[in-house]
Amino acid sequence: MPIPLTAVTLPDALADLTARDARLARIVAKFGPPPLWAREPGFSTLLRIILEQQVSLASAQAAFDRLLAVASPLTPERFLELDDATLKAAGFSRQKTRYGRELAGAILSSSLELDALDALDDEAVRAAPPGSPSHSAPSPTRTAGANSRRSLATPMACRPSPG
Repeated sequence: MPIPLTAVTLPDALADLTARDARLARIVAKFGPPPLWAREPGFSTLLRIILEQQVSLASAQAAFDRLLAVASPLTPERFLELDDATLKAAGFSRQKTRYGRELAGAILSSSLELDALDALDDEAVRAAPPGSPSHSAPSPTRTAGANSRRSLATPMACRPSPG
């Protein structure tokens, strides 16, 4: 069973990883340990993670803020009401727009039940049908569970546990 990644377990996990990877060891020595970001589980967190892919966190935050300005409260229903031009103006690429719409649709159709993710192990999430948000993006999907934990076996799999 994976060990939850918390403030208590992070030092041991980093020691193990940096002992195996000299480049990572240099990065941690220079910049310190990575932060553990607690995020509210749910749809808006998944959209934020989609926006964070392949851009700076500052850029993603600016795009997320623009999205909230036109879609607050941010719900799957409200997101699907936005047209391509509105999402592009907020900072969504075509691909990120597609991911966001697929995610919203999966939640609304109940083919993705965010609260049920906590009962699944990482392998079960990865085994989801091809094309489902949990198959194409297991890391953000695990983040969305109600009481997700971050495991040492899959360090980016989900948000950290309190502690």
